[in-house]
Amino acid sequence: MYKGWFTKIFGTQFQRELKRVRPIVDAIHRHEERLKGLSDAELQGQTSKLRGLIAQRTSALAADVERLKREKHDCPDADQRVDLSQKLSQAESAYVKALQGALSDVLPEAFATVREACRRLVDSEVMVTGHALK
Repeated sequence: MYKGWFTKIFGTQFQRELKRVRPIVDAIHRHEERLKGLSDAELQGQTSKLRGLIAQRTSALAADVERLKREKHDCPDADQRVDLSQKLSQAESAYVKALQGALSDVLPEAFATVREACRRLVDSEVMVTGHALK
C-alpha cells in the first residue's frame, strides 16, 4: 500500500534516474550537432582541448599537492610532518573535488566526441597491432 503511494509521488526508480540523466543526454546531443561539422583533424584535436580544460581547472591544486608531498618528504621534524600530512590530506581532497567537477563539466562534450568518432569509423578498416580490423 505504501509502495504504491511512494511510486505515485516520487515515480519509479527508472523515472527518477531518467530525470537525473536527461540534462546530460540533452547536452550530449547539442555537442554532437556541433561536432558533425568538424573535420577529422579538428575532431582529433578535441582530446587535447578537453585535457587542457581539465588541466586549467586543476593544475594549481595539483601543483599544491605535489609541493606539500615534497615538503613532507623533506621535513626532518615529526611534528611538522604531522601538520604537513593534514594539509596534504586537505589539498588532495580539494584536488579530487575540483577534478570531479571538471570531469563532470566536460563529460557531455567528451561523450559526444567519442560517439562522433565512432560514427565516422563505421565501415572502415583500421590497422591495430599489425592486424586489420573492420
